[in-house]
Amino acid sequence: MSNPDPYKFKHTIVIDSDKTTDREGFYATEGGALNGNYTDFEVGMIIANDLGHQGWTYGEDFYFEDAGCSEVVFSVRDKKIATYLATKYDQPENPVFGTEFG
Repeated sequence: MSNPDPYKFKHTIVIDSDKTTDREGFYATEGGALNGNYTDFEVGMIIANDLGHQGWTYGEDFYFEDAGCSEVVFSVRDKKIATYLATKYDQPENPVFGTEFG
């Protein structure tokens, strides 16, 4: 992952991409650098869409911070959002960047 800090909001959560979607990370065609990381990106969009349906607003309540290594990182304004995500989506066992509710 490429964005080690500072994040937009105080609370962060890491979601396991491989346990959230079954989409492959690339297409079975040539594509070079442009043909990769679809899994993490899709998970970021799934989660952002879900949070929007729950009534939270992108940029005001949550922010898609980073993706890579089969993980996506969101920062959230309120612990309630982090708790919602933690109960609905799987977190990696040993995330690159830890989930911080503090």
